[in-house]
Amino acid sequence: MKRFLALLVVLVFGMLLLTSCAQKASPRISWIESRGGGDEVYLHELDSDETSQLTFSRGSKLDPAFSADGRAVLFASDSDGDFDIYRVSLDADEAEKLTANLVDDRFPAAGMEEAEVIYLTLNNTNYILRMADWSDTGLDLIEEPVTASLDRRGARLLYQPEGEQALWVYDLATHRREQIYLAEPGKPLSDATWSYDGESVLFSLGSGDWADLYLVDLESGIATRLTNEVGIERFPRSAEDNEGVYFYGTIGGVNGVYLRSTEEGRPPRLELIVETEGEVKGLAVYP
Repeated sequence: MKRFLALLVVLVFGMLLLTSCAQKASPRISWIESRGGGDEVYLHELDSDETSQLTFSRGSKLDPAFSADGRAVLFASDSDGDFDIYRVSLDADEAEKLTANLVDDRFPAAGMEEAEVIYLTLNNTNYILRMADWSDTGLDLIEEPVTASLDRRGARLLYQPEGEQALWVYDLATHRREQIYLAEPGKPLSDATWSYDGESVLFSLGSGDWADLYLVDLESGIATRLTNEVGIERFPRSAEDNEGVYFYGTIGGVNGVYLRSTEEGRPPRLELIVETEGEVKGLAVYP
C-alpha cells in the first residue's frame, strides 16, 4: 500500500510538472530589418537559438507585435500604397492582409483572444482604435501618434504625439489622458512602450550616433537610465515578469538584439542575443 501511494505521488507530481512545462510559453523575439533593399520580418527562438526569416515581400514594414498566443507576428506594411495590418504565422509561407482601406493603419496589438487584433487608424479627422472586425473602441484621438502602445490588459494607450517630446497615457474607460513624461530639449524621444506589469514605461532618448534607454515609474514619476553604452540602444521591450529589457543596440561595433537582465538580487548584466546585419526598425518579444 505504501509503495502504491508513493508511486501515485510520483505520478501526480510528474503530471503537474509536465503540465507546467507545457503551459510555459517558449520565449521568442521578432524584429523588422532592412536588408538588401527591403524590410523583412525575422524570428529568433531563444530556446533553440535559431533564427528564421518570416516575410519575403516588398514595401516598408513597421510595428511588429506578437499575436496573443505567440504563434504569429503582426505588423504594418505599405506594400499596396498605404499602411495596412498584416499577420504572418510562424509556420506560414506568406503574410495575411487583415485590413484594406485608403488610410494608414498602424501599431497592431493582440487582445486576450486571437480574433481581437487592435490597431490604430484614421476615421475622418480623428485617430481611433479599431478591432479587426471594424468595430471601434472608445478612443478618440486627434493628434497623430508617432508611437503608440497598448498595455497588456488593453485598458490604456501609451502614445507620443507627432511634434511633441512628451509621452501621454490615455485611459480607454474614462477617456482621460495624462502627460507622464516630458523630455529635456536636445534629447529626442522615441520607441515608448509598457513594462510587463504596466507600472512603468520604457523609451529611448537620443538620435544619430547615440541613444540610451530609460524607464519612468508611473507612481513616482521618477525616470531611471537603464543603459549607458557607447552606441545606440533603441526599441526597448520588457521581458516576462520585468526580469530584463530586450533592445536593439550597436554596442562595441556589434549590431544586434541585446538583453539587459534586471533580476532581483543580481547585478545587471548585458547579453547579446542575436546579431543583425541591416537597420532594425522595430522589435517584439513574446511572452
